[in-house]
Amino acid sequence: MHNFHRMNSEILGAMLRQGCCHFNFEYVLAIMETVIEEEVQPSEKFLEHLENFQKICQRKIRNKVSCISAPKRFESSSVEQFIFYCYKMWKFSFKELR
Repeated sequence: MHNFHRMNSEILGAMLRQGCCHFNFEYVLAIMETVIEEEVQPSEKFLEHLENFQKICQRKIRNKVSCISAPKRFESSSVEQFIFYCYKMWKFSFKELR
């Protein structure tokens, strides 16, 4: 007997919130990829957290936050990669699933 577990929107949302709070871009990107791979329909709250995270990242780039005042994981190249490539590509891929 196989015991398979599938990710659901609530679990992924909780994981996403933690990744966003800690500016852990690899973790956030992995969660975004899981949504696509597992074909999980993200909740409105999930999408809201992701959108807010993207806005925070854009604001930090605009304000040119120094690494001293930003979390250790916050690096300009990571933020730019997330905003300008990964997030936009993920939104495009997600729209194709609908």
